[in-house]
Amino acid sequence: MNYRKQIKLALIALVMILCTQGKPAAAKAPKIPVVATEINGKQALDASGSLQRSKKPGTKKNFQKKIFIGDSSSLTLLDDLDGYETTFKSSNPSILKVSKVSENTCDYYGMSAGTATIQIRIRSTSGLFFMNRPTTLKAKVSVSPHAVSIKFKHSKYKITKSKTRKVRITLRPSITKEKPVYTILNTRIATINKKGVLRGKRPGTTYVTATLANGVRAKCKIVVKSADK
Repeated sequence: MNYRKQIKLALIALVMILCTQGKPAAAKAPKIPVVATEINGKQALDASGSLQRSKKPGTKKNFQKKIFIGDSSSLTLLDDLDGYETTFKSSNPSILKVSKVSENTCDYYGMSAGTATIQIRIRSTSGLFFMNRPTTLKAKVSVSPHAVSIKFKHSKYKITKSKTRKVRITLRPSITKEKPVYTILNTRIATINKKGVLRGKRPGTTYVTATLANGVRAKCKIVVKSADK
């Protein structure tokens, strides 16, 4: 065996030894579960709205969030990422602007209507550089305009006592994802939930109001009939 080949084999052996020393978990892709959850102010949503990578690299739960043009929010990685570095990037900055706040957190801002993803890249800062395979997570964010007008499709809805019925509305622009806030004048006659589903309680007449974030309102009449009519 010639001298050059001996040196080459010795270098390969040295690299293999170095790869097995120290903290092998830190030298590879993160093995810790990485969780991202939506933060609104100081209140975190529950885990059902989270993005989580399991112990198997590359697997993750779906994360989807809707915001409006001009609105902003934050995405925070909840697990301890000591020994790792992260990058946060928008798949389409013209729709969603993303800025890194810390190794665990980024802010994002709705620029225009559409859908973009926050691409989160996590890499270990320990071990040999070619062993530090990054882990990538994606969080989908849909951006829509606020509604500017609202109208009920019918000026009057009839419903039977103890039955349910959904009111229908028209929003402009049609691509908005905004949901109005419903209120009812007399809750002894009928009730309405946040999805616009009416429930008749006793015969009578009342009114439902739907209000947008900009203060614009629409009103319709509700008539509850008795079950024997």
